[in-house]
Amino acid sequence: MACAVACALGIAGAASGWGPLPVWIGLLVLGMLVAIGGLVWNRYRLVSLGPLVHTIALLVVVSAAGGLRYIAWETPSPQSLQTLPDSLFSDALPVHVVGTVHGPVITHDGTTRFELQADRLLTATDTLRIHDRIQVRWRSSPWDEDPPPFPDVVAGDRWAMTGPLRAPPAPRNPADFDYGAYLHNHGIHWTLAVDTPAHVERVASAPPGYARSVHHARSYVMRTLHAHVHTEAARSIQTALLLGDRSAVDDAHRTAFASTGLMHLLAVSGLHVLLVGMLVYHLLRSLLMRLGWSRRRVNAVRAALTLLLLLTYMALTGARPSVVRATLMAALLIGGTLTQRVYASLNALGAAALILLWMRPTALYDPGFQLSFAAVTSIVLFNPKFMSLCPGILTHGSVRRFLTQSVTVSAAALLGTTPFLLLHFGFVSGAGLLLNIIAIPLTALALASGILTVATSALPGVASLFGAAADLLTQCLLATAYGGAMVFDGWQWAVPHVSGWVVLFLSVVLLVFGGMRQWQPRHGGWAALTSVLLVVWIPLTARPLAPTLDILFFDVGQSDAALIRTPDGRHLLVDAGLRTPHANAAEYTIMPHLRYAGIDALDAVLITHPDADHLGGLPTLLEAGVVNAVWDNGETSNRPLYDETIRWIEDRQTSHRTVRESDTLHIGDHTRVVGLGPPSSASSSDVQTSNDRSVVAALQYGSMQILFSGDVEARAEHWLTQTYGSALRSDVVTVPHHGSPTSSSMAFVNAVAHENTHAVISAGRYNQFGFPDSTVVSRWESHAKAVHQTSTGAVWLRTDGDSVWVVPWQ
Repeated sequence: MACAVACALGIAGAASGWGPLPVWIGLLVLGMLVAIGGLVWNRYRLVSLGPLVHTIALLVVVSAAGGLRYIAWETPSPQSLQTLPDSLFSDALPVHVVGTVHGPVITHDGTTRFELQADRLLTATDTLRIHDRIQVRWRSSPWDEDPPPFPDVVAGDRWAMTGPLRAPPAPRNPADFDYGAYLHNHGIHWTLAVDTPAHVERVASAPPGYARSVHHARSYVMRTLHAHVHTEAARSIQTALLLGDRSAVDDAHRTAFASTGLMHLLAVSGLHVLLVGMLVYHLLRSLLMRLGWSRRRVNAVRAALTLLLLLTYMALTGARPSVVRATLMAALLIGGTLTQRVYASLNALGAAALILLWMRPTALYDPGFQLSFAAVTSIVLFNPKFMSLCPGILTHGSVRRFLTQSVTVSAAALLGTTPFLLLHFGFVSGAGLLLNIIAIPLTALALASGILTVATSALPGVASLFGAAADLLTQCLLATAYGGAMVFDGWQWAVPHVSGWVVLFLSVVLLVFGGMRQWQPRHGGWAALTSVLLVVWIPLTARPLAPTLDILFFDVGQSDAALIRTPDGRHLLVDAGLRTPHANAAEYTIMPHLRYAGIDALDAVLITHPDADHLGGLPTLLEAGVVNAVWDNGETSNRPLYDETIRWIEDRQTSHRTVRESDTLHIGDHTRVVGLGPPSSASSSDVQTSNDRSVVAALQYGSMQILFSGDVEARAEHWLTQTYGSALRSDVVTVPHHGSPTSSSMAFVNAVAHENTHAVISAGRYNQFGFPDSTVVSRWESHAKAVHQTSTGAVWLRTDGDSVWVVPWQ
């Protein structure tokens, strides 16, 4: 295990830029020389420190090897796309690439994703030989009314395709999954999106072999599940359990599993490998013994068959880190049985980590790798200690021991994974401590039923029985997750933006505590101090100590949504983003951020006007029960979206009021919202269009004013400047109507902006309207301190009541 830690430190050091290549080579040579010197010294000394010197030298060598392996991994090959001039990819112009489909092909809801091992790049003047991996997505444009389908893809096929080649995207919002880092850690530095089936062409079909066999096996499993597991929800969960493909799992199901700490059950891990492999290993013994073979021959045959089965299962699941780890550990344990050697669990775990890190050193930064190894390490170190602390009444008898151990194993796993869960997801749920007692057996039974459904597919009647059992058990697992989310709603600890150094410190502390052979009473004091660190110090350091007001302008494409957090912990959402058949800002951006930031409820949601790009996400938020009050401009709409919103407001009995000029609403003790518009009908008969009737509101905190202007256009801007004049002057302003040329008149900009104003333009990248208009941007840039655009990612501003500054979150 020590060698795995040393290798990880070397990789982390190289990734942090601690030294260039010669430094790591020198460190490797130094370690080898020290080892040789220790051997010579040992020959002439009866008592020496030779073993200690050898151990230190070995760790230095392994650490240097880890650093060198990382540098080699990150160095692009001479034929990599990274070595080509940037002009080939400027403005994301379409390029033509040819390559071989690699790895599993994921198809869901009209979208096909796969990895392409590209070998040719066709430009206007030349054909270039390349060697790079590209993440490809095929999906028809949402603007096509009746698009033709994309062809089927088989792993091993050679395809030619045309589309824009881009670097992997950075997170658009603080709570977004960092897909770019995920791809980078897997050695993928480019993405290619194709939205027209005419732009793809099969060059050659996959030849018979490993890739084609794995693809057909995955397809066979999915067809079998579709035939014998009748409910869509159960099929999606079964596909995740058997193949590690969670693309079809509904977001509501994901949320239920995540909020209760049961998400690990949907990730193929050691539990699945145990059921698929180790049970087969034990069952084969009784079957093979009936053949009259010797014990040695039976052990060898069942070991070979089990390892073959595990390798096949690993291939079917896409060789995820947790599966590779569990398979390697199982192989070591089975090999130890054959050679009559016992491998310590930590040594087997360390060997698996070394192999994985050598194969792909950037796996060290994968959340799956970190959580998998942290959980198993913590279980090995802490579970025996937890069990020894339990009174005999809880461990006497197989049933009571099983129940007790279910809790202690869950507690140990939660203890080890907590730092990494806070780092990557911002919250930890303790509900799994109790729910795992029910959920793990249910998962085991559901998985076993799914395996038997596939295994007996040649007998449709039998497969249908197992499929019905798999359906029922999976539905029970879902009910456990949803029931747990309702009962244990408050069992979450949310601490966003935890530092990596804090995670490292906590991990070291846990290793020290877990490595103690016996806990002494004085260790309780240290444990109490560590608990104080977890519960008090981390949340305090995650947020500024001085009272501040935060405004987060989400990147929600061509729509609007901004979240305000007051110093006393109140929350106001201004507009709720867009909802279309292909996107829902509330579901994919706002709700994940609320969970990430530990926000249970929004004190109010202000909808500036009922257009879909401002109102779209509100029904989802109302359905989730996180909205305490809705404020709007009082305008009605004959669109179904508006009717749905009103139904949810009435169903949830949510407070609902209209905001007009001169209205004042308080958010907390120190923050107020003053309505500046829309005007009453008697005030201005010219301001009657839907956009001009937007709520214009000034949020005031200290001496700072934040102006939300909705989609007002020139007429409403004229009325505002004539009515309020210098009272419009603001320190932060949302640029009206996404930067449209019909808004941001010179008079309005002059009235609002000053030398310290931050102007924020909410507009989607590559939007079809061409917003923001370049003239509008220039106008604001000439009057304001800074102009921010959400098209490059969310904009996070913070104020202490006297000044405003940008909060870096990426």
